[in-house]
Order: sequence, then structure tokens, then C-alpha cells
Amino acid sequence: MTALSASIVDELQHDFSHARVQLAEARLHQAEKDTLETRAAVARWLAFIDAVLDMYLDTCGPERITDLSS
Repeated sequence: MTALSASIVDELQHDFSHARVQLAEARLHQAEKDTLETRAAVARWLAFIDAVLDMYLDTCGPERITDLSS
């Protein structure tokens, strides 16, 4: 892994951690008051997390993913 992709992986890990916290807050708000707005916020954070994970998998490559699953 090059220095560039290592920094990208670090950034994606940071984005994922931040999104996890935001998703938890959005779910809490939805549990307190289930509205179209709170449902949309949860859906947005889930979509963001999905995109970050896709980018992470693309960045790491299949070799790294195999190593992580062992």
C-alpha cells in the first residue's frame, strides 16, 4: 500500500467513525419522534456509510480484503 492510499484509508476510517456517531444520533432522534425528516436523516447516514465502505473496499483492493477476513 502506498503512502497515498494509506492516507486515503485513514481518511475513510475517520469518515466512517464520524458517520457512525451521526447515524446513532439520527436513530435516537427517530426513536424520540418518528417523522419523515428523521427517517430521511437515518437513510442519508446509511447511504453515506455505504458509500464510504464501497470506497474503502475499492481503495484496499481484493488482496487487503482477503487479509482482513483471515
